[in-house]
Amino acid sequence: MVRKSIITSTTIIFLSVLIYLLSNKDSRGDVVYRDKLQHTDRLLVAIDNNIPGNFEINGVSYYGLQHEILNSYASLLGIELEIIPDNSTSAYEALLKEKKINIAAVLKSNILDESTYAIPVFNTSYVVLTRKEKKSTPLSNIFELIEKADGKTIMVSQAFSSSKSFDILLDSLKNTHTYLTTKNILNMLQDLSTGKYDYLICEKNEADIGQALIKNLTGIYEFREEIPVYVMFNKEDSIVAKHFESWLDVFKASDKYAKLDRIYSHPEQRSQIVRNNGRRISEYDEIIKKIAKEENLDWRLISAMAYQESKFNPSVISSKGACGLMQVMPQVARQFDYDPDNLMDVETNITVAVKLIKNIERSIKFAPGTHINDRMSIMLACYNCGIGHVLDARKLAVKYGENPDEWLCVKKYLELKSNDDIIAEEIVKSGRFYGYKETSAFVSKVIDKYQSYCQIASL
Repeated sequence: MVRKSIITSTTIIFLSVLIYLLSNKDSRGDVVYRDKLQHTDRLLVAIDNNIPGNFEINGVSYYGLQHEILNSYASLLGIELEIIPDNSTSAYEALLKEKKINIAAVLKSNILDESTYAIPVFNTSYVVLTRKEKKSTPLSNIFELIEKADGKTIMVSQAFSSSKSFDILLDSLKNTHTYLTTKNILNMLQDLSTGKYDYLICEKNEADIGQALIKNLTGIYEFREEIPVYVMFNKEDSIVAKHFESWLDVFKASDKYAKLDRIYSHPEQRSQIVRNNGRRISEYDEIIKKIAKEENLDWRLISAMAYQESKFNPSVISSKGACGLMQVMPQVARQFDYDPDNLMDVETNITVAVKLIKNIERSIKFAPGTHINDRMSIMLACYNCGIGHVLDARKLAVKYGENPDEWLCVKKYLELKSNDDIIAEEIVKSGRFYGYKETSAFVSKVIDKYQSYCQIASL
């Protein structure tokens, strides 16, 4: 008897993607594609003004699902994601042409230039919000919306203006005052809640977040039309673009993407995104507070580090082997008598990281009166690049008559540690250092995030 083997189309696609990825790896794995980017130290992404989910909550930037996906790709390449916000269509086209960015995140209607390589990332939809009233019942079709909105005022997110549904509305809303806006979505929601207009058309994720923040708003209609969101590459970066496209197919089948999809597809899960509004930073606040308090450290600084290291994702493992929420190396766990196999446990991961930070603080021996920002910056540099390079930089600062407890001085000599003359000096014990840009960026971003967390959460 002959058995027939049935291979589904999904299996074929998956195998094709897998073969593509494997055939395009060298000994360094996916990181080979990083070297084909125009900027190899960061993944520079311009975000179109109209991309759904591009706004701030309490001073903390939020870029939605697009950001999550791009950050995962940057992690694969072993580099940092840097968002360049507030760009118009012409601006990001110019940035791509001039090779000042690697990627532009856009809506389909904005793809105008044939010199770009566009890849669809996900689809979203738009909804109608209004203030809660006794008669705020859901509408079953667009014609009911047209009838209900007659004589009223509607504010429309700019991105929706490219849709077919918007054209239908414009043709049908004869007595309705309709306005397009590029205002921050939270400002638009607030204006709606106070009665400045009657209805707001905005992206579904933004609407759910708005309803979590502002309790007197409700959704009454969802447009059936799906709006695609794309990323664009310069065609000269087509090798990387095709790698991203293949990676995205595999990523969408992963557990990590499934978790993101649950968050961004279900209002009750998506409410986690607005936790900052409730004076919370992350779901790990209580654990971080407890462990930081034991070592007399500011839990908001530890949270800022966790955000920068993993975006609060406890499952991340870097290309260098750093693990978990705080990206702790296995050898550091051994240093403090913890089993490296337990580093994916959140509490263990945070505990080892906090012990390392406290050990760094004791080893540095700052002079009395050292400014808190200098203390934090130098400690963060040690955490990022290793205490040996920072100690070398501090010794060099002393030798050349500068303050070893001042971050700008330490930063200066970290950069100089790439020079032959400097590393030849007897006091330099840890050798050459090329990672000063990465360390400087890490320190700056963590301090910025820490300061924003101080505004929304108490010690």
